[in-house]
Amino acid sequence: MLRYIISLLLISTTLTAMHQLKIDLNSDDIDAKIELDVGQFNHNVDPESLIVGSRYLYSSTKHSDFDDDVYLLDVHFLVQQQIGSSREFSFGLGAKLLHTIVNEDDFFALPLGMESSYRLPLSSSIPIRISALLYYSPSVISFGDAKNYVEMEARVHIDIIERAGIGAGYRKIETNFTTQDAIFTQTWFVGMSFKF
Repeated sequence: MLRYIISLLLISTTLTAMHQLKIDLNSDDIDAKIELDVGQFNHNVDPESLIVGSRYLYSSTKHSDFDDDVYLLDVHFLVQQQIGSSREFSFGLGAKLLHTIVNEDDFFALPLGMESSYRLPLSSSIPIRISALLYYSPSVISFGDAKNYVEMEARVHIDIIERAGIGAGYRKIETNFTTQDAIFTQTWFVGMSFKF
């Protein structure tokens, strides 16, 4: 199943041109995202205002409440806009469709959330951004064995060169099942991003 999803993602990104690849990791976990900028292909949509993407998150037992290593897959979209005349602050609203299996329990959720980013007004030629996100899925939009879902993340990102950057941050995801409430992952990470 995972091979099929990864193959489908690779084919779709080569057909539509990829906007951004993000990889976050630490010694035990990995989070990989592919995001496409719909505005690059549709003249009716401003660039960087409608983002669609997919994600694979692997979490070890070291950073979760589960007895086995777990993974999470999602498909997401985000509508965002730069705010203010200086265009240093951006804000967006989005949704995800995600799935994971833990101890034979199927977890499906449709969390809704917000993301924001602020570029620090420094005189340095290297842009530094601070960003945060929050997604929540109450029981009414959680399916299968899911009770609710909460995701929080904060990061600092430095654009080292025009199309690549590095960052570090903290992430916490709670996947509360009908049978148990559990932290899916809670960890610090470092990461890289590449724009195409």
